[in-house]
Amino acid sequence: MTKYSEVFKTKNGTEVKMEITTECSTDEEMRETLSFIACSAHQFYLQAGRAISSTL
Repeated sequence: MTKYSEVFKTKNGTEVKMEITTECSTDEEMRETLSFIACSAHQFYLQAGRAISSTL
């Protein structure tokens, strides 16, 4: 099992924490996992954008 996390912060206090836990035993599983991460992140950013927009 592999765990990876990173926290990104801006000067104005916005903070993003990304955390991934996965198991990959082959290169193919790793490619599929990375593709899933990219698609999930894209969906998250779209939803976050809508949520933030609704508060303006």
